[in-house]
Amino acid sequence: MLYDKLNGLELDVSAALLRETAASMTDVMQFLGDSPPKLLAPYQIRIIDGNCLAATDHRLEALKPYAAKALPGKSLVVLVDPDLKMAIDVFPCEDGHAQERSLFESVLQRVKPGELWIADRNK
Repeated sequence: MLYDKLNGLELDVSAALLRETAASMTDVMQFLGDSPPKLLAPYQIRIIDGNCLAATDHRLEALKPYAAKALPGKSLVVLVDPDLKMAIDVFPCEDGHAQERSLFESVLQRVKPGELWIADRNK
């Protein structure tokens, strides 16, 4: 039911929902004392990686006669410290053919001093 509702939301709304939920969950985990020692203190580690959004078996009626299928999309997902194993941000893109690098202008706007970002070669 929740996923049916999320399917109709704009990309920015979905991204904001993830960021706000992650911030709340991080506060809860810290309150409960579930924060392991920092891996590379004093830096806050951010791991970013690309993700292909899963396709569905349902296609628009108008596109069914065509053999070529549109790719569903891509996103860049940011994980907070590896010990917490929690996604804290997402940069969705409707263009399934887009390079991950094309999303980095948005990512750079969120980088803060004191953070150590880890990415693979496609970044």
